[in-house]
Amino acid sequence: MKKLFLVLAAIFLVSLESFSQIGQGQWMLGGSLSLNGRNSSAEMDGTNSYFNAGLSARAGYFVSDNIAIGMSPGYSFLRSASDDLIAWDGYMESNVYTRHLYNASPFIRVYKQLFNSRAYLFGQGSLDFFHMRSSSGRDQTSSRTIANSIGASIAPGVNFFVHDKIALEVLFGGLSSRYERSIRSGDNLVSDVVEREFQYNFSLNLRSLRFGLIFFL
Repeated sequence: MKKLFLVLAAIFLVSLESFSQIGQGQWMLGGSLSLNGRNSSAEMDGTNSYFNAGLSARAGYFVSDNIAIGMSPGYSFLRSASDDLIAWDGYMESNVYTRHLYNASPFIRVYKQLFNSRAYLFGQGSLDFFHMRSSSGRDQTSSRTIANSIGASIAPGVNFFVHDKIALEVLFGGLSSRYERSIRSGDNLVSDVVEREFQYNFSLNLRSLRFGLIFFL
């Protein structure tokens, strides 16, 4: 933690160098790619595997000085597989789960320059649309789910310009809400099951930080 504060203090001191404001007519472009996976095995539990990949992009246009509107689309894929021991007959049953998640988020950002420096605070508000398709299959049965949701979020962040056209970005958790409607069908269901859910979340802590790189053109 001490090292983190020293790094932040160094960035603040360097940022005192004069820097002009973000002007009308500029574009901001950014994105992220994430990959993670896991494979494990145990004598009594069989094998377990997990793979997740995500891709997101962000594009915005400054309609006036320090105010941008834009769109952030994204896609993620998840697959997990496991062998579960069935106690009553002692054999392994395989279970495979896959999920495709698509999202699109129109947003607006308002920037505020800090002390005529290279650091900018911003507030971002967005509408968030999601479409999800998933399937889960065992040796004997399978199920499928289709879900659509809409939400809204407000989050603060910081951009620090390491170059006139390139900025490091830190986005905090903020406040978000989401309404989802899903339809689940499967071999062991007599009819489709419709579910509705409302979620909300508020967080401002180090675990909710998101980092990125933004280009200004």
